[in-house]
Amino acid sequence: PARIQAEFDSDTTLGIALGYKTSWEVFGLFHPRLELEVSTVEADVSGGSFNAGNQPFSGDTRIDFFLVNNYSDIIWSDDQTLIPYVGGGLGVAYVDANILYAGGGSTTPNFVATGDDSGLASTVAGGLTWLTGADWEVYGEARYYQIYDVELERRFIANGADLLSANVSDDFDGTSLTLGVRYKL
Repeated sequence: PARIQAEFDSDTTLGIALGYKTSWEVFGLFHPRLELEVSTVEADVSGGSFNAGNQPFSGDTRIDFFLVNNYSDIIWSDDQTLIPYVGGGLGVAYVDANILYAGGGSTTPNFVATGDDSGLASTVAGGLTWLTGADWEVYGEARYYQIYDVELERRFIANGADLLSANVSDDFDGTSLTLGVRYKL
């Protein structure tokens, strides 16, 4: 069995969502809103470990999310300008990974975990929205995501030749910090 744990650089997250702020209130404090989201995370591999050992890592990954989100704004006063929120989402994610580890150069043996797969995705998030007094809102969000049962191909390459190949199946997870804007109609 192989345990591959890749670490990623801070990189790019882009997304767009179409949402609806409901008129409901829960306990007079939580104000739900629903969203359909399409987003992409692209990151370079910065390090990692193989079976808890230390090897050089390189490569990159891209994740495309298609999510249905449910957030609750926490509003206790009509004149609030900073609105905390919590929530999460469910959907599907497509992972395209190219992770190289355990050596480098053309004559040194290398392992590669590569391929693309899709799986059920879930997120948990929290953030803070600043109401600007205009139709635009600015927000910051921390999010944890998990993609279940992603299968990648693990290959051992020496001198440019594939010497063995096996499948690696596990959950793919990470965190992201984002800043964004919302436009209210």
